[in-house]
Amino acid sequence: MAIKVLPATLADDRHYSQRMEQEARAIARLQHPHVCALYDVERFRSCRSFANYLGLTPREFSSGEKRRLGHISRQGNDYLRTLLVHGARSILRIAPRHPNDPLCRWAVKLRLRAPHNKAAVGVANKLARIAWAVWKHERLYKSEPLINT
Repeated sequence: MAIKVLPATLADDRHYSQRMEQEARAIARLQHPHVCALYDVERFRSCRSFANYLGLTPREFSSGEKRRLGHISRQGNDYLRTLLVHGARSILRIAPRHPNDPLCRWAVKLRLRAPHNKAAVGVANKLARIAWAVWKHERLYKSEPLINT
């Protein structure tokens, strides 16, 4: 996976921002199965809309007062969704050995409530939301370890 980011110091320069957008659009037109076109974070209002774009949120079949959530919608880029789900499976495998990591602790609790594949999609959804937040706020991801008192 490769991500190209225009530094904030060059973001105001019209030449650089136009060139960056032109390159992103050219790459998006490649139609290669391993290329995902995500060139504007402002396209997604929230982390939920980003996860929804990737097809990691359940379809809703609701009527009246009964809410029914179905399988994931599988919209968006198949390859990126596959990478996130495989990464989530890896997290589920190593999570019991890292009880102080908040993401691993959450993944273990989720795995106790749901079957393995559903838990993997849930963790992939969380990873997509974390990726959106890192992208949107231009910060490094820090998983603060929990201190047992």
